[in-house]
Amino acid sequence: MGVTPEKIVSCIRIVDTAEKVGEAKVKKALAEIALSEEQVEKVWDFTKIKGTVDDVLDKLKIMAETLDNSEVLSQGISELETVISGVRNLGVSEQRFCIDLSIARGLDYYTGTVYETTLIGHEALGSICSGGRYEELVGMFIGEKMPGVGISIGLTRLMSRLLKAGILESFAPTPATVMVVNMQEDLMPTYLDVSQKLRQSGMNVITSFDSRGVGKQLQQADKQKIPFCIIIGSEEAAANMCSLKDLRTGEQMKVPIAGLAGVLKQRLSN
Repeated sequence: MGVTPEKIVSCIRIVDTAEKVGEAKVKKALAEIALSEEQVEKVWDFTKIKGTVDDVLDKLKIMAETLDNSEVLSQGISELETVISGVRNLGVSEQRFCIDLSIARGLDYYTGTVYETTLIGHEALGSICSGGRYEELVGMFIGEKMPGVGISIGLTRLMSRLLKAGILESFAPTPATVMVVNMQEDLMPTYLDVSQKLRQSGMNVITSFDSRGVGKQLQQADKQKIPFCIIIGSEEAAANMCSLKDLRTGEQMKVPIAGLAGVLKQRLSN
């Protein structure tokens, strides 16, 4: 939108205050850092792009086609599409997530997608869980590049509502019992789908996003005392099969994916 690099951080910090101070004060503050009237309107209009997830992505792509310097915007669109794809592969209802371009972060160590969670029916509480991606933050302290992403939870405000609503339940003090191994990146939708179905059957499941070899991932699972690993390669996926490995005994067996939950439940009960 023509905002010069030295003003971008200030611009984002001002947008971050929009929910508290409102449109008029945001526009005034943007003008005070020497944005033109046209730029102020463009920034504000950008934060107000609404619609379904696909509607917003389509509008952003159209915008990218009309801008002279759209490389950063195009990269952002690509990253949003990756996140949205992952959310959908996990089977999250379309009613439970959206793209909100008014979300900004006053802290400039964030380098990618940022997140906020609102408790439906209690929106006045504000965000009860927020965070984002910060690629360079950890590297500032250890001297090497390390990716990072995280969230913080407004525990007090969340717990109070869960207790009042009778939703809060105690969790079993046990680690995950199943790891779905990452054999190849193009099968990640399958891994996410299998993981989610096992969770829906009542099991605690970790989906591995590790790019290391299968042996290293199995070692990691064993170190974490996870008894069972699910291994699915191209041939298994095509046949709707998987390899179930018992790390306690070393036994490995072929199991239809459709019957995997039942087999695991039986072995866990033993």
